[in-house]
Amino acid sequence: MDHSKPKQAEDIAVNIFPHSHLYCFLAGALNIHAPHHKNPRWTRSELFEEAKNPESKYKSIHTIFEFYKLLKNR
Repeated sequence: MDHSKPKQAEDIAVNIFPHSHLYCFLAGALNIHAPHHKNPRWTRSELFEEAKNPESKYKSIHTIFEFYKLLKNR
């Protein structure tokens, strides 16, 4: 990874279970972290809408196995 150039939110942040309100509560809303980097002033509902947008290019984790792989590889 080249650290000399700025990164886009789509490249560095991951949405973890972006449609889960329970995980949102448990994670302190960090499950919608990527849209937050795009515009930190958005409300939680706007962040959820952005995360649900099929045209958004954010990396997302939707299964327990994908979440396990993320934790294992970090």
